[in-house]
Amino acid sequence: MTAVGPSGSPNPRPVSINPIDVFITTQKGSVVYPKDPLSQTFFVDGRFYNQGVFVDSIDCWFRTKDDVSPVSCEIRPVVNGYPSSFEILPFSVAILQPEEVVASTTFDTTKYSRFRFESPVHLPPGQYAFVIQSDSLNYVLYTAVLGQFELNDPTKRVTEQPYIGSLFKSQNASTWTAEQNEDLTFRVNIAAVS
Repeated sequence: MTAVGPSGSPNPRPVSINPIDVFITTQKGSVVYPKDPLSQTFFVDGRFYNQGVFVDSIDCWFRTKDDVSPVSCEIRPVVNGYPSSFEILPFSVAILQPEEVVASTTFDTTKYSRFRFESPVHLPPGQYAFVIQSDSLNYVLYTAVLGQFELNDPTKRVTEQPYIGSLFKSQNASTWTAEQNEDLTFRVNIAAVS
């Protein structure tokens, strides 16, 4: 996968909406290579969600997509600060066919792709990672890169990390390299429990 920075935000500046909703904007991109996935860590904050959350879906913003190959999203535990290379949480795999992927060469916060899970995934407080992967080189995701200009306002630079999590890239789907100055544009959607 490829990531393109900056990611998008409802405001021209990067902003964290709540502990697990993040929008960012930059002009660089990251590409998803065949089975060379991208991963973004995120936190379920026990101060706000002491029983954890039920994640219904994850939204990602794509710059480009493939015409034939699908793209997938899965949630994994984090082991020693890195996405697990092998463990995938139950019910946390969602696959989008190309016709279900929304891609836009100009960043628009309303043009996202939603990876909806088979069943809401319970995540107790802690750190997790979602992984985006495909067999195609044509999927490009929006990211935010420190020091780069924001897409929604090319006069402003991304001057701080928009979120606590980290972006990871892999060349073999099992060894991860952290990108300390870059984050995917994403939103974690929590199911309402009554």
